[in-house]
Amino acid sequence: MSEDPGFQPEAPAMRADGSDVTPETTVEPVSDGGSTESGRRGRPRPQATIERDEQVRALLRDNGAMTRSAIAEKLGWEPKDAYASLWRLRNYEQAVEKVPGKSEWQLAGATPAPPSE
Repeated sequence: MSEDPGFQPEAPAMRADGSDVTPETTVEPVSDGGSTESGRRGRPRPQATIERDEQVRALLRDNGAMTRSAIAEKLGWEPKDAYASLWRLRNYEQAVEKVPGKSEWQLAGATPAPPSE
C-alpha cells in the first residue's frame, strides 16, 4: 500500500531547550452498552434478584446483625441464597459487612450490639 504523497506527518512538539514533548494521552470513557446505573459492567440484575437483596437489607435494618443461617430461616430461603444476596450487597453496593470477630452480618456502618452475657 503506498502512502499519500501529500501526507505530511505532524512535527513533534519541542521544548525551548530543543527536547521533544511527549503529548499526554487522554482516555475517553467508552460506553459498553451493558453498564448499570452504578457504573458496573455486565448485564443488569433481574428484578427478582434486586427484590431479594432488598429483603435482606430490610431484615438487617429491622433486626440488627444476623447470621446467614438466621437470615435464610427468617426469609424461608436456603443458606446459599442468603449468602448470594449478602455477597452482592457487600461487594457491589457496600451495603452490608461482616461483624468483626463474628459470623454475623449487619448494615454497613451500623454500630454492633454489645456482647450478650
